[in-house]
Amino acid sequence: MPVKLTHTFIDNLKAEKKLYRKLDTLGNSFYVCVLPQKKTQVGKGTKTFQFRWRKPKLVNNEIKYGDTFIPLGRFGSVSLEDARLLSVKCHSFVKAGKDPHDALRQDVKVKKTITFEQLFDDWFYEKSGVTAKDFGLKEFTKNDYPIDRENLTFNSSKNIHTTMKDYVLPKIGNVNIGELEPLMVKEVLLKIQEGKYIKLKDGSTKFQSLLPTRNKARGWMKEIMDDAITLYPKEVTFNPVAGIRLKKKHTVKNASTVVKPQEIAEVFTQVAAFNKTTAHGQWQISLALDLLPLTGLRVGELCGLLWKEIDFKESIINIQGWENDVRRTKMGTPHTLPMSKQTTNILNKAKEMATKEGIKCKYVFPICNIKPDKDGFIHQHISISGIQNRLKLYIKIPGSILTPHGFRSMLKTRLKEGISQDGSTDMEDHNKYYSKELTEKALGHKDKVLEETYDRGEYLIRIKTMYQDWADYLDSLSSP
Repeated sequence: MPVKLTHTFIDNLKAEKKLYRKLDTLGNSFYVCVLPQKKTQVGKGTKTFQFRWRKPKLVNNEIKYGDTFIPLGRFGSVSLEDARLLSVKCHSFVKAGKDPHDALRQDVKVKKTITFEQLFDDWFYEKSGVTAKDFGLKEFTKNDYPIDRENLTFNSSKNIHTTMKDYVLPKIGNVNIGELEPLMVKEVLLKIQEGKYIKLKDGSTKFQSLLPTRNKARGWMKEIMDDAITLYPKEVTFNPVAGIRLKKKHTVKNASTVVKPQEIAEVFTQVAAFNKTTAHGQWQISLALDLLPLTGLRVGELCGLLWKEIDFKESIINIQGWENDVRRTKMGTPHTLPMSKQTTNILNKAKEMATKEGIKCKYVFPICNIKPDKDGFIHQHISISGIQNRLKLYIKIPGSILTPHGFRSMLKTRLKEGISQDGSTDMEDHNKYYSKELTEKALGHKDKVLEETYDRGEYLIRIKTMYQDWADYLDSLSSP
């Protein structure tokens, strides 16, 4: 039975087990459609404006007419007045013998881009009875949450809001729903799958698997895109989440490395030969690659190394946890690293090259092949991919054998299993060992036992000795 559609009337319509429509008395074949409530869905239901078109079809050389409901927009995204006017335009196209879809193509409002975040906002409101924007406010508390049997619990809504805000929306929130591809969704889910490290009360860290979070996020994204197919069939023809298959168990991807003395010798001989015979203009990459195995720093930490973190007087590298809201270390904690003589020489060389080229930069390794600003400053540092490409493409060491991050594993394993003092690659001569606690601390891993056993000055001295032995060892292996 036709009714006069108003904003209040539509807002109060409840979802039922089956889809139903309400015909507007003021429009020409103008309806509001209320989608059925799913088992996993609560709330007032998704509502969309539609125009009914008696579409002609040729069946057995006879023209027959069947109902086709054309979506005009989602309630909340398109106003009732605009949707009603659009139905009138569709009706005029039908009377002229034209396809009413042409009316939609000509209308600016229908051409408006619908992003994944906009779709999520509508979906979240249906689930919780509150907008995602209001829910995310600092002053919003559990007492402000609307009490309704049809709404999710406060904690469930909080779980959805936090997961989507932290992991999903930053990656695909601004993507047009019609352009969302399975690969984009899979990258988001794989990032969640990596898990994270959490800080415990005693100061130590613990790995936390996020597989349950990944699986829940996948389910929510699938449900949102199911709604998109129903509401915007022209823009979204398939669900990009539905066909994604992921591993059930968390797997840790280890960086490729070499740990046998003979293999290490071959790698460093290869690197030294490249640096000696190749006149390559990117001294920043060359020096960074030389410094990487000596320090055992993470590649990102090395690329963003700051001059203010270098203390030549005390011969230490002191990396702060944060720099202008940018995390410098993996866990955001300070990392102090003694410098060997070889490390000091490389840093002095970097300073010399920058001065020679008139480069002003707060980074030790400024980005290559870029012009400075009008004041003569360069504000960017080299990228991780620059070091990866040097190792893989130029020196011809494939990633299956050694990656830049693999230098950390090389340092840790070799020092723990023993190094030689005369450049010998014979394992019997590798009789100088260092404890696991000391190597872990040198790599920036927090070790409570070491900190309780030695004071800061004492274990820095021990680590400094270890790093000097390591640097001498690498020199002896790469010597002709």
